[in-house]
Amino acid sequence: MNVDSAVSQVQHVTAETISYMVEMGVDPALLELSLKYEKDDIRFLSKSEMVAYRVTTPLPADDEKLAVQNVPPPTPQSPHPETSRALPDNSIPALDARFPIPIAKTGKVRHPEGSEFLRAGPTQAAQKIGKVKNGDPVKILDVSDRWYHVSVDGKAGYLHHNWVKVDQFLIMPFHNRYIQVASFDNFAETQAYIQKSWLRLTAYFATNHWFAVTLSGSYPAKGAGEALKIMKANGSIPDDAFMTVGNTYVGKACCE
Repeated sequence: MNVDSAVSQVQHVTAETISYMVEMGVDPALLELSLKYEKDDIRFLSKSEMVAYRVTTPLPADDEKLAVQNVPPPTPQSPHPETSRALPDNSIPALDARFPIPIAKTGKVRHPEGSEFLRAGPTQAAQKIGKVKNGDPVKILDVSDRWYHVSVDGKAGYLHHNWVKVDQFLIMPFHNRYIQVASFDNFAETQAYIQKSWLRLTAYFATNHWFAVTLSGSYPAKGAGEALKIMKANGSIPDDAFMTVGNTYVGKACCE
């Protein structure tokens, strides 16, 4: 396996892992903790850590203990929206009727590395049947969990939904990036978070029905990366903020 293939494989496996954790209700920060330990080491979680990372569901008595210790209740978090737990099921209405998710029909390949492999099936382990590059037009034939069945240049196959910029979703400059600082599973908390912040923030609803909160606007990749580093260093944004192409952002929810 060459370096590019290895990096792509690690990215996809990490994305699938985070997606599963979110689907199970676990805080994705647990993955970050686990990666701090070598493969020949082991780290046990305490009972309070299991509650904090949402590995277990706290009993009322546990909630009271956490309150006494001044530990804030965990805030619902989503991973990078491009590693979201599911794509919209177009057969059912959105969870919040104010934020409908249109059917994905067409788009373009958009990957941070500039290209991606078309697969024979909806899994990273499926056979590679061709390479597609950024900007290649995509016709979306069907939508499944985290994968699009697509046609690219007449060849049918599967692309992970992270890497398709859907024409029916949010429009922004093709090469730009967002800086996401928080995410919530409901609009009320999203709105409250933005109203309390001194930063100029915007909320977008995503294909997993979560709300992604970003710095307002999008930025060239290099500028976004530099801003992310500086703002984390000076404490302006959370340590788990990240840069994203925003392929799973559907539309603006509020609230500059």
